[in-house]
Amino acid sequence: MEETNLEKIANDESGWETLFFNRKSNKYWEKTYPNSEFHGGGTPKFNEVELTENIKKKYKIE
Repeated sequence: MEETNLEKIANDESGWETLFFNRKSNKYWEKTYPNSEFHGGGTPKFNEVELTENIKKKYKIE
């Protein structure tokens, strides 16, 4: 997956996690930093996610 295919939708309250939408695949992706103890948050990780009520609430989208 290329990050250039992703459209940013929203950040969570912390500003560290971001929800993206890929128009080519019609899928949502979440960018997180699972090794946040490392300098700069460590290497980001992208996970495909469903647009559930929990995700909508987390990113404050309707």
